[in-house]
This record gives sequence, C-alpha cells and structure tokens, in this order.
Amino acid sequence: MNTLGIVEARMGSKRFPGKVIAKIGSKESILYLIDRLKLSKKLQKVVVATSTNKKDDELVTLLKKNSIDYFRGSEKNVLDRIFQASKKFKANIVAELSGDSPFLDPEIIDQAINFFYNNLHLDYINVDYNYPGGIGFQIFKYETLKKCHLNSKTLYEKEHVTPYIKSNPKIFKSFYFIAPKKISFPNIKFLLDEKVDLDFLNKVISKNKRFLNTEKLLNLVFKNKISLINSEVARTKFKI
Repeated sequence: MNTLGIVEARMGSKRFPGKVIAKIGSKESILYLIDRLKLSKKLQKVVVATSTNKKDDELVTLLKKNSIDYFRGSEKNVLDRIFQASKKFKANIVAELSGDSPFLDPEIIDQAINFFYNNLHLDYINVDYNYPGGIGFQIFKYETLKKCHLNSKTLYEKEHVTPYIKSNPKIFKSFYFIAPKKISFPNIKFLLDEKVDLDFLNKVISKNKRFLNTEKLLNLVFKNKISLINSEVARTKFKI
C-alpha cells in the first residue's frame, strides 16, 4: 500500500503571512517539519500540497531547492487540492498533515498508520482528541477521499476536507484516538499560528536541538518552565 503524507501549506495567512518559511532554529518551518516526517517508517512519501496563488511561488522555490515533492492546486478548495495530490502520487492511504504543525510526531504517525493497516475495515482515523495542539492529524483511504470529493457540496466541506466523513457515520467507519494520559495536555500548543507562537517554538528548540517525541517535548517544556503565550491563551498569559 502506498501511504502518502500530504502537508497542507501556503504563504497566505491573515494572522501570520509567510509563516511556513519562518525560521525555527536555523531552518524554515516547513523544512523543519519535513525533516521530522522523514523519520517516519510508515510514510512512503511526503508531499507538500500548496496553491497556484503567486504568493506560494516562494514556497515552491524553497521546496524545489531542497528536492521536496509538491503539488499545486486550488487555494480555497482544500479538499480538491488534497484529492488531486493523492491521485497524482497514486496514494492508497493518505495522512493529512498541517503545515502549521512543525512538531508533528513521526512516532505517533507510525502508530496510527500501523493501526490503520491492522484495521482496514476502517475508512478514517482521527488523531486529535486531547493531544497537544499541533500534534493531531487525520488518516483516510484514497477511496474515502474520492467519495468526499464526489459528494461534498458546501464551502465548509471543501475547505476542511473531512466534514463529509464526520457528518455521515453510517457511510464511513471511523476511529478516534484519545491522547494517552502522559501526553494529554491540549492547552499546550506546538502550533505555528501567530508570530508569538514562533517565540515559544524557538524557546523549546533552544533547550534541545535533537529530535524529541511529544512526551519528551512536553517534559522539556515542564522542566524549563517555558512560558506558553500563544494565540489561544495569550490573554491569560498561561504559564506552565
């Protein structure tokens, strides 16, 4: 089975334009993420799905320079973009990954893919509930994605890829992972949504530049009492 990781990424963001090429440590965020995904043992290929908007030319240039596969499609119709990328690269199973999540964990991705392999009666797996922000992702069969592409009608369904699956439990067999207690910290966000998030991520990196899985990242945050002030908790200045 060809298991494809598709990273949604684009330069256009109202809150933080160009965030996918903002530096985390010494690397652009998208390259930092791809390096983490390359550690996966279950993803046969990782592709960046971006848009045909000219704003994304700079991103594509960076991807080409680093020999990273990419696909360009609709900016607004993300469902079509992911479907067409899956079709082009002949995927059987797709892991939909966010370019806003540079700390995605290849160990968790591999666990979920392995679970999918062992439960092929399923159409869709969601790994998100109670996980730290920026660790979650989705997995589905190509045939499931194809059904969504054929039947999704609303703007919301086309912008977010999987609403059609979630609203049709009688059609699709789904499984939702719940975060293990040791990493169940949904208030901690390893997301890159605003510039203030970049400060937090760089503080984490400054403490340890090696690859760390989610549990070790959390331990690093706790041990060093790194302040967490990001888009969701900025007003209260949440501190660990």
